[in-house]
Amino acid sequence: METFQFHAPKQLAEVYALLDEHEYDAQLIAGGTSLVTFLKQQLVQPDHLIHLGKIVALHGVKLVDNELHVGALTTYRDLETHPLVLEHLPQIAEVFGQVATLRIREVATIGGGLSQGDPAQDGPGLWLLLNARVVLSSSSGEREIAIADFFEDYYTTVIEPNEVLTELRIPVPDSSAGFSYSKFLPRSEDDYAAVSVAALVSVDASGSITAARLTLGSVSATPILISDVDQLIGQPASEQLINAVAESVRDQVDPLSDVRGSAAYKTDMAVVFTGRTLTTAANNAGS
Repeated sequence: METFQFHAPKQLAEVYALLDEHEYDAQLIAGGTSLVTFLKQQLVQPDHLIHLGKIVALHGVKLVDNELHVGALTTYRDLETHPLVLEHLPQIAEVFGQVATLRIREVATIGGGLSQGDPAQDGPGLWLLLNARVVLSSSSGEREIAIADFFEDYYTTVIEPNEVLTELRIPVPDSSAGFSYSKFLPRSEDDYAAVSVAALVSVDASGSITAARLTLGSVSATPILISDVDQLIGQPASEQLINAVAESVRDQVDPLSDVRGSAAYKTDMAVVFTGRTLTTAANNAGS
């Protein structure tokens, strides 16, 4: 690990000043669950490391106009257990309760995970499913970015060198919508998924689907929103229709071969897990 100068500002204004001064030579750190590994492997070598942990404004969860506003330093464990999350968006608690180990969830932060831009994490696909938005702040002001426009490539986001991700804003979905999340873990439970799938499905009184949304993670450079799920709308959730949507993802994923499986194997698993996840979400709708 290379040497660097460590900064621990207490106000965002101090962070902005440091980023304006050092730009590409500076790196922000929150929980450090990923960044410390990158530092040890010399994948990143900043001259200045700016720790955000003392900035109170970046902590906490609020309900604002039927949205949850989540501070960037909110930990995965906080999201798993927070009363507002459990009441209004239990889908988040369900997903983040499956992330790695309790030790990791106690430290890893929402802002850190998003800023890393890793499509293999559990969060990106969920945030895309829920139409979340991120707030990026700098000395020049704030800008709000839809998650669909936030990720650019592997480990690459639209965050500029002088910006800080300060908040995640998540609309509360229809409470009657059925939700399901599943992931394929060929190795240990605390490993990244080879494939992850998230689905939201709403049905009317007759059992016909009125809305559906489907996202996949770990199978491309960024999380994927599957548009073919729209063919379910206006019809009952039959096995034939769901299988057709599941097969459609085969041509939309582009996984990498690695220790978790070959690209072809991951593509097959994407089809399988899409079918299972959509079926479960449809069955959960209205319940």
